[in-house]
Parts: sequence; structure tokens; C-alpha cells
Amino acid sequence: MKRKIKRVKKESRQTTGTVGVASLIVTALIMTMLYFSVDASCSAVTKKIGVCEKRLSALNAELVRENARWDEMKTPERLAVQLRRFGLEMSRPREDQLVRMDAAGRPVPGQLAVARMTRGKNRTEVVVRNGRKR
Repeated sequence: MKRKIKRVKKESRQTTGTVGVASLIVTALIMTMLYFSVDASCSAVTKKIGVCEKRLSALNAELVRENARWDEMKTPERLAVQLRRFGLEMSRPREDQLVRMDAAGRPVPGQLAVARMTRGKNRTEVVVRNGRKR
């Protein structure tokens, strides 16, 4: 008696082989679409960065111009002209009017201005105590 030989259908082998190839093609297609979408978003961000850098350089140039204008307005000659224009008379303080401070925020001892200030303070205390002016 002859034995029955199992025959494997050819179509079933083709189906399993084509599913693997088809899934590979679909994966490649999805990866390609993802690549192009990421590339487009990167290009958009790059353009925004370029626009912001141009704006930053323009603002830096404007800052330099405004600082130059401000420095020009602060020169002593220009300041004197503006003060005269508004009817103000100002001069630099004398050396005995300057009070130098230390790092702690207290006046440095041994200054003429500090001595005059304390002497003037004592006078007002005497005037207040006595109730009359000198």
C-alpha cells in the first residue's frame, strides 16, 4: 500500500513570504513619510531662528545707536547747554562736599564732609534743646 504524502500548498508559502515583504515595504513607506514631516518641521524652525537672529542683530544695532546718543547727551558741554536752556544752574560738588562710603555702607572716617555734617548735626541738637537759634 502506498502511503499518502502530505502536500504543502504552494499558495500558502507565497502568502507568508509576501506578508513579510509587504510589511517591510509599508514600514519603509511610513519611515519615509516621518522623515519628510520631521524635515519640514526642522526647516520651519530654522527659518524662524533666522528671522529671530536678524531681528536680534537689528535690535543690537539700534541699542548701540541709542547708547551713543545717550552718551553724547551726557557730555558736560551738552549737559550745560540743556541746563541753561531750562534755566537751571548746576556745578560739580566741591571736594569737601563729597562723602565716600565703605563696603558696609558707612562713611569712611577722617573726611572733612563727615566732620562738617556731624558738627552741623550737633548745632541743630543744641538749637532744639535750647529752643532758640544761634
